[in-house]
This record gives sequence, C-alpha cells and structure tokens, in this order.
Amino acid sequence: VPSVTPTGRSSYSAQWVGMDGVSSASLIQAGTQANFVNGTSRYSAWWEILPAPAVAISTLTVRAGDVISVSIARVSAGRWRIALTDRRSGSFSTIRDYAGPGTSAEWIVEAPFIGWRIPQLAAHGPVVFDNAMVNGGMAHLSIRDAGAMIRRGVLVDTPSAPDADGNGFAVAEQA
Repeated sequence: VPSVTPTGRSSYSAQWVGMDGVSSASLIQAGTQANFVNGTSRYSAWWEILPAPAVAISTLTVRAGDVISVSIARVSAGRWRIALTDRRSGSFSTIRDYAGPGTSAEWIVEAPFIGWRIPQLAAHGPVVFDNAMVNGGMAHLSIRDAGAMIRRGVLVDTPSAPDADGNGFAVAEQA
C-alpha cells in the first residue's frame, strides 16, 4: 500500500487486481485505496463487481506500507471467491456470483471514479505488484502488456518493465 502525501486538495488513488476490464464491460476486482481527503491520509480495502458500486472491507485496517495479497478465483460455475489478506491486520473472503467472460487479468493503479468524475490522482509512493498469477500459474508479463496513466495529455504514472521472473512490476508516479 503506497503512502500518500498532502496535496492542495483532496486526491485519490486505487491499487487493484481484477479480471475482464480490458475487452468487456464486466469486471470483478479487489484492492486498496490510498487517498488524501480533507487534510488527512486515508487507507482502505474494497471489492467490486460491476455494475454494482465498490464494497468497503471494514474488517481490514489498511495502513501505508502494508503488504496486501489479492486473489480472485472461480470456485464453481458462476461463483467466485474474492480474498484479500493484509499481512498486518488479517484477511477477508467472500464468494459471489460473477458471469464475466474471464478474458483478461489486470493489475492497476488509477485515480478511481468518485461520484461521476475522475478526481486528482493522490501523490503516492511506489506501488509494487509481485507474484502475479493467472489460471493457477505465474503470469508471464511483457512490457507490451503495460499501459501508462495519462491525464490531460500529461504522463501521470508509469509501470516498470516486468521483474526478472516476469510476474511482477512497480508503478511509479511521475514527478
């Protein structure tokens, strides 16, 4: 979980793992938020299945620097387990219906929608995704899989090349 630093106004960031967001309107996802709101850094965990809104996970107390593991896995036809583990504060799991096509996996850092708009991205420290798995095996990430965040023509966040074993990368905010 990245730390966020003060900005002149409220700002938001989400770090998440999901499935199906690339080429489908369906999306199942879970992750954390690191926000700076009304002069205070705030951190939280959540899960979401579109088109429903995100659901806060109040049983996890997330802090900057926490290591979070996220798993989204099919347990039976149309039933999926969403699980988050915070090495410091515990774990959460739920099983939900999801009928998406299962055609892509994503590891994302973004400025999330707040209401019906995309707010200012929170000034955040590095976000590291590691040990990424797809279909029960390690992901074989390529730099061609990466996408940078651009806002109003300005590069905001950039992913690194994949790590040596091809299953992780970091996202750094541009200065």
